Amino acid sequence: MLLVGALTLAALAAAPAARAQKTVGFAPLVLRLPASARALAMGNAFVAGRGSEMIFYNPAQLSSTPGLGVSVGRFGSASTAAARSASSALGAGGIGLGAQMLDYGATSGATPRVGSALTTRGPEASASLAASLGAAYPFRGIRWGFAVKYAQERFPTSRGSRAAFDVGVAKDAGPVTLAVAAQNLGGGFRVGSSLLRLPRAVTAGFFGGALPMGAFDLTAGASVSVRQGGRVTPAAGAELGYIPLDGWSVVGRVGVRRAEESGPGIVTLGGGLGLDRLSLDYAYEAFDGPGGAHRVGIRIR
Repeated sequence: MLLVGALTLAALAAAPAARAQKTVGFAPLVLRLPASARALAMGNAFVAGRGSEMIFYNPAQLSSTPGLGVSVGRFGSASTAAARSASSALGAGGIGLGAQMLDYGATSGATPRVGSALTTRGPEASASLAASLGAAYPFRGIRWGFAVKYAQERFPTSRGSRAAFDVGVAKDAGPVTLAVAAQNLGGGFRVGSSLLRLPRAVTAGFFGGALPMGAFDLTAGASVSVRQGGRVTPAAGAELGYIPLDGWSVVGRVGVRRAEESGPGIVTLGGGLGLDRLSLDYAYEAFDGPGGAHRVGIRIR
């Protein structure tokens, strides 16, 4: 509870002072989307997960599993998202790099939204970008992490950018990892005549180690996020793995979450194939209206 309170205060302290001009939405849009196929398939409940993609979720976990990751997502026939990440051990800790990109079509005068802006392409070719650099280090049995990022939203006739940062902590409790992260801390920024806010959030959750179930292994995770404006977003996910041959693995995944705005659905699905250190992942999420989102990824541990 002390760690949750401390990170909540950090997020509140980073809130910008009141301005006379009304803020009209949250951006960059890419920071509001799942950043890997595995995380998406598990409902995006990944604050205590493992892998190089933790640069996007909780920098405290960068020292847990060094590796590389690439994923690409397609939202119907309208928008494309991509993410790349790399992490490496550094002494007792770890470092990580990550980049996210979203290409979509905005509607003139409209604030970027998670739903309709992705599955239905507007007339204005737009892009959302973010690049992150983070590090983690253990102290007194707890992993501590910090990441700085450069974020940008681009429209045909205007663009805006600013720096932001994430902080996080994580601790192993037997086969379960407990974690808290505060993300996208920083003030607002201007895009054209609009003043937008970073999508700040504080998330707490756990991710469980493999639980043997006969020939299968079960791993589960859950999280609760408090987002800008006080919106509470719970999520949970599980993956069931099977090893048919030495070095090979087959995984099925399912997740549930509270939908963002009126866009993504509640249930996410996916799976994966693994061979030694290489994994191929797939995830699907439904959207209100036309189309859905498919995401594929490759991870090297």
